[in-house]
Amino acid sequence: TTTTTTTTKKKKKTPLAARRKHRVVILPMYSWYEAAFDEEPDPPGFTGDDATQRLRWIDYSMCSWGRDLEAREGFFFGPEKGASHHVASYFAEKNTTRMAKVRTFLRENPLPPGDADPEEDHSDEDFQETTTITMSHFAPRVELIPEKRFLVDPHLPKVCGSSKIEAQLREISSNCHVFGHTHLAVDEVRDDVRYVNWPLGAYRERPTQTRVVSGGGVLLLYDADRFAPRQWTFWSNYYRFRRRDPSVHLLAPWVRRAYNHLGFAVDDRVQQTERSLLKRNPDAVPFPSFPDGQDPDTFYKQNAQEQRQWRLEPHTADDFTDHGLSEGKLYLNPHVDNHGVPPMPTPLTRPAAIRPRDGPTIPESLQVE
Repeated sequence: TTTTTTTTKKKKKTPLAARRKHRVVILPMYSWYEAAFDEEPDPPGFTGDDATQRLRWIDYSMCSWGRDLEAREGFFFGPEKGASHHVASYFAEKNTTRMAKVRTFLRENPLPPGDADPEEDHSDEDFQETTTITMSHFAPRVELIPEKRFLVDPHLPKVCGSSKIEAQLREISSNCHVFGHTHLAVDEVRDDVRYVNWPLGAYRERPTQTRVVSGGGVLLLYDADRFAPRQWTFWSNYYRFRRRDPSVHLLAPWVRRAYNHLGFAVDDRVQQTERSLLKRNPDAVPFPSFPDGQDPDTFYKQNAQEQRQWRLEPHTADDFTDHGLSEGKLYLNPHVDNHGVPPMPTPLTRPAAIRPRDGPTIPESLQVE
């Protein structure tokens, strides 16, 4: 009697990266701000910020929108009331054609099946994936800036964003939206969309307000087929654990100093009441702090080191004089103003290039003007 023994070698499962067909859509969006974006009240008794003072926002004196737009019913643009919806609507309308072209391109160019073994367990998501990254200069949601008691300029919410941006990025099914303008670093997820603002800021802002960027470097947001992990930022960390509450009005110390310098005033009775409440119950009037009460300088250096793999070499803002594009990588290039620092080739509100390794050539009709 002859006995034959057979063995079956278990087939090695194909790695997901090899099975998946992946593409990235980068959609820059025109945008402008509107005063209606500011839905939250000013601090009680706020005075001193008259129309003359608001001319510090140079847009009001430097922008003209033409007779046709300015003649429309309800149009206003200036330091008295801010901006009506008309300019934001004009730029939003310019996005509709581009968005339609993107949808048509995706529909007419479906991703081919991946190189999957039919005997392997798999799902459609293993083989077809489109990542959409949208970009605008202005902010799409008011929750992406701090409450007014934390802002040195309470007029900022009226000149920093529009809900029309949010509506359009949702319409195009954006996975990640990159924006700028506020000079406040943000990296957070809201309603399944990631929002990133990575500003180098003005020279005077770098030691404090934009330290996470100036002390860490250009963020590598997307590398070949994956996003960078969410980055720690001062305000995103605060709102991760604290509910936004515009009914609290106690000014932060740095805001109080700015108000005194600018000649702004608020109702001191409200401030004193909330200051007393803070002493009795700090959780009722919360203020941000660094993790575990660490010294800011120590924390920023530690954070920069931990996130080094997601920064453009040589990892520090002091060496932002020469950088390039690497294949399959998308970098956020912070805007640098002219304070003795060499300008960056690409401002934050425009996309750096991502060079696809394969796939169809982007048609001319879809390329950005």
